[in-house]
Amino acid sequence: MRQFVLPRDWDGSRSCDLAGERARYLRDVLRLGPGDRFPGIDRAGKRYDLEITTATRDRVRIAVKPAAGTGGFRDVHAGATSVRPLPEPRELPDPGPIVPLTLIQCLPRGTKMDIIVRQAVEAGVGRIIPLVSSRSLHPGGQGTQRGNRWDRIAREAVQQCGSAFVPTVEAVCGFGDLVSVLGPVSGDSLRLFLHESPLASGTIHRYCTVPPVSVAVCVGPEGGFSSEETGLLDSLGFRPVWLGPNVLRTETASIFAIGALRMILLERSSWIPSE
Repeated sequence: MRQFVLPRDWDGSRSCDLAGERARYLRDVLRLGPGDRFPGIDRAGKRYDLEITTATRDRVRIAVKPAAGTGGFRDVHAGATSVRPLPEPRELPDPGPIVPLTLIQCLPRGTKMDIIVRQAVEAGVGRIIPLVSSRSLHPGGQGTQRGNRWDRIAREAVQQCGSAFVPTVEAVCGFGDLVSVLGPVSGDSLRLFLHESPLASGTIHRYCTVPPVSVAVCVGPEGGFSSEETGLLDSLGFRPVWLGPNVLRTETASIFAIGALRMILLERSSWIPSE
């Protein structure tokens, strides 16, 4: 664990009481006890230094204070006071502010969504919208239960990868809800959808030539989008993206597209000619 995500109901005080799964994770999985310290992050992305003050069979209490900034992640498994320093940073061009990424994922079969959520968080997605399409399975009455599981998976991924923010996993919605969920399209935001056919009028690089303030990418289920769905996406300002001749599984296409977008945006200053 690189950092611990504080619970939603934490009131901002100098201590936080944990029970249930969170307490068991610290006490039984990581084998931590009173005196052990580790980094923390809240849902707003603020960082804290945490220390376990008491631990019983049912509850763990941690002290919370603003992070002092050690320059590295404490290695929880190496001991309470051990710090693993990060390598000296090289001189790289300033990439500018992080562009918020939203993944709109049509629900795949089985437990593939669990994998997609975990990998998307590790790749830097800030928002995940599970979407029901004509060729995906509707979760039915299990929608809330699955949503809670995806939120937990996202939190665990943040704790492991050390992300600077905690992503939001929205409730499952349908195509008819996208207008209200996403809001109106603006000229400085970028919306993309993946298609197995080369419908694209431009490449991802070309779409990102003008730096977007936000990016949303929509990935279809097994079988892809229907013609009606591609028409609706087009009306909502989404542009088609083709990832090449190989047909990718939906869980592969998601991480492929997110990874490409992240690196293109991160290294934009190196491939955009200086004026």
